[in-house]
Amino acid sequence: YNAIGSTFWSQAEIYDLIYFAEMDLADRAHVIEQTYSTTTVASTQEYSFPTNAIGVKRISWYGVPLKKIEFKEDDIITANNTATTSSGDPRYYYIWNRTISLRPIPSSAQTLKLWTYDQPGTLTAVSTLDVPLKYHPDIVDYVVGKMVVKDEKYDLSKWYLDRWEIAVKNAMKSKQKEKRNDSFAYVKDEASLLDTTVIGFI
Repeated sequence: YNAIGSTFWSQAEIYDLIYFAEMDLADRAHVIEQTYSTTTVASTQEYSFPTNAIGVKRISWYGVPLKKIEFKEDDIITANNTATTSSGDPRYYYIWNRTISLRPIPSSAQTLKLWTYDQPGTLTAVSTLDVPLKYHPDIVDYVVGKMVVKDEKYDLSKWYLDRWEIAVKNAMKSKQKEKRNDSFAYVKDEASLLDTTVIGFI
């Protein structure tokens, strides 16, 4: 769309549009998945989110999956003593202010592994897009839809951005379908998912 040598749209502006499209896909459809590992420190409860992580799918400590809890459940575990320094093998975690807190507090140095949904990195001339390849054609619709607005081609802009919205919704459906792969579709009973060991941990 941009003519060679034209200054109507700068290269930096176009990179920004591509980045905004990636951000939209990452935020709404969670298409960027990453895995991170760190090593816990004995008697240290809190660990920071990876820089680009926007959500956590799963956390394990020393190979054991941890259960996500809320503050009320943490109160049960600690007998309403949030300052407790009780340590052991972590079995639970909660998240606040992009910080992961483990319960019990780790008593040894072991691998803490995170499976996350990430945001994209900023773009340069040598960047590789962070969203999967199959979404790259859709990004063109977003970018052109934004670019034509400068020419006051609002109907054409709407046409491209409508295509973009369809692409994002399809990406969301695709990610949901991926989560159901290799398993039968059924409705989970929330009661059966509750971890009764929270009560017995005190």
